[in-house]
Amino acid sequence: MTESLVNPLANTINHGKDRSLDQLGLLSLPTDLILVIFTHLTRSDVLTSMAVSRSWYNNVPQYSQHLWTHLKLHKLKYYKNNHRWKRCLGDHVKNVIFDTIHEEHQILDVMNILYDNGCHAIKYLEFINCSVFSNEKYLFLQRLEQLTGQLLELKFIRHSTNLPFIRILEKCPQLNRFTFIPTGDAYKDFLYDTEPTIPDEQLRNEFALSQQQLVFQSLTYLCLDVYMHKQRLEWIVKKCPMLRHLICTTGLLGVHQGFSIIPDYNTNIIDLTMLFNHWCPNLTFLQSNCDCFTKYRQDWSECIEDDDRERKKGQRGIHGEGKTRLDNNEVAISHSQQLEYRQGSNGLRYLYTCEAQNYGPSEISPYVIQHADTLESLLLHGRYYHSTLDAAREDWSPIFDELVLPQIRRLECCGILINTSSLTLLLDRSPSLEKLAIDIKDLNLHLSRTLKGLSQLTHLYLSNTNLVFDIIGGDSSINGTTYHHDDSNVSTQLFEDLARHGSKLQVIEFDSMPRPASDQLLQAMAHLYTLKMLRIEINGDLLSDQGFTRFAELLAQNTAIEFLELRYISYASRSTLEALARLQHLKTLRLLSPRGVGMPFYADGTGLSRLLRRSISLKDMFFDSIRLFDPPDSIKSMLKRQVLKYELKDVGDYFVDFMQVENYVTLGRIDGDHNRIAATTTESPPTIAAGLVE
Repeated sequence: MTESLVNPLANTINHGKDRSLDQLGLLSLPTDLILVIFTHLTRSDVLTSMAVSRSWYNNVPQYSQHLWTHLKLHKLKYYKNNHRWKRCLGDHVKNVIFDTIHEEHQILDVMNILYDNGCHAIKYLEFINCSVFSNEKYLFLQRLEQLTGQLLELKFIRHSTNLPFIRILEKCPQLNRFTFIPTGDAYKDFLYDTEPTIPDEQLRNEFALSQQQLVFQSLTYLCLDVYMHKQRLEWIVKKCPMLRHLICTTGLLGVHQGFSIIPDYNTNIIDLTMLFNHWCPNLTFLQSNCDCFTKYRQDWSECIEDDDRERKKGQRGIHGEGKTRLDNNEVAISHSQQLEYRQGSNGLRYLYTCEAQNYGPSEISPYVIQHADTLESLLLHGRYYHSTLDAAREDWSPIFDELVLPQIRRLECCGILINTSSLTLLLDRSPSLEKLAIDIKDLNLHLSRTLKGLSQLTHLYLSNTNLVFDIIGGDSSINGTTYHHDDSNVSTQLFEDLARHGSKLQVIEFDSMPRPASDQLLQAMAHLYTLKMLRIEINGDLLSDQGFTRFAELLAQNTAIEFLELRYISYASRSTLEALARLQHLKTLRLLSPRGVGMPFYADGTGLSRLLRRSISLKDMFFDSIRLFDPPDSIKSMLKRQVLKYELKDVGDYFVDFMQVENYVTLGRIDGDHNRIAATTTESPPTIAAGLVE
């Protein structure tokens, strides 16, 4: 359709003669039919058709507004000089993203173009890795104000300079969500401790007075994912009385970039008493002083989206649809309004925080206890994530002994000081728990008691934890007979019992365990029919070929597993790889070497080839440093080639990228037209990768 409608007409361009739309026929059709036709056109088609005549130039944009609601802008020179593109702009443009643009003047010019061409109803604006507020500070604020009259969400991602947060929020009267995430090198010299000044002497005193009066009444989500002085942070937060979600004072990048930033409650961490009881009485989500939660950001967004949906369902506007900013006489919501907000909200539901200097159980636990009835997700990380100094640390055990969390669905305890019995007692009182993560050295986790008591558990993550089985007469008991995790009868009985009693466990992850799993434990887990994802360290020396193969067979027989990662593999035989090929739902397979980067594990080449050919579901595979025994001719011939960069080589229904420089082979499934099928996740490699050692 595109070729027949657009290209022939494009060849008839005559700027000297303006052909009427009726003569060309297409746009004389009924409007609803024209709109249907335009749903099949691309932006390029539309821009080409606008060159047919002056009439088409003027009228085509009204039928293609659906193509321009979302703009992602890269090469700005193209947009600055493209009059047809400008003609397609207007109030229908709702989302605008500037992506990786380092010429600030170009960004400012295009922001002005958007405004001049009617983009006055933008709801979402994002700057990703862009140079703004670098040189033209005041001009940027002017351009921003032009576009933000109806803006609901504003983001600065991977930003390298300090921004005047209060001034920017003041320019966005209806803003609901604000996000700022800096680049890694932006933590030097305590860059974010103060608000930057605006080089405009005329307005400086005026703004100094106005910012004393500002309250951002519409803001419900604030992410300042940056390390700053608490004086500045609190000055911003206290102006946001309707906040429901707050992410602040993180030190992940600072610590890992070597800038020696160690948060302290006296200088960097927000005053929790004032936050909960005075400034933000509606708060349901708080992530404060976390340097270890990057991998869970997707979980955060899901929690926040769920909370937003629930809030909208039960939203009651007690302040009407009037002002979104209040003057000093209205600074705040009244005491009765605060009580009404508190009663209408769900209370604090998500608390993620990490110990720091002068910030431990004594400072954190009062607010855990205060919100115990509403907390659904609690993540507590120990101070060793901030410092290698093992100074006197406070024990969480007395708090956990008495703590009751009736609504808790997710609990993560990493690096905190706690004893086994106290943690076990808390788990016994948390029957609704769905996700459990424990990373505590020298802790003995009674796995039988834990798993049998948590009937709603779907996700289990363990690291640095000793597994203990306690079974007496088929039931678990903390004082029962102790079995280690490699006892096949006990572990098999446990997982068979879980499956028989309706366990919902889908994800099991074991990292850095004191005793890696043997094939007995692997085979036991394969009895859990709900299993979808397994990441586990095994004992490669104790993993027998027969046991490994049996594990794969049991997975195929009992589960619909989709993701399998086994670390410390030393050998994968032909029978094992053929058994893995029979996993009809497996999408991702990762086998990692026990000997470190560049050191191989061994696999049967024919078995690997059969795995690739026979699997009906596999999309992604990663082999960390593999040496193939008896490779088939198709792989063998590829290995003999001396190439500097890469080449593509068909292997059945897959292609092979061989990069000798990187010493890697990547394998990715192709479709019937020899197009590569992309991965379904952005966090895992987009191809199947296997490092080959010659």
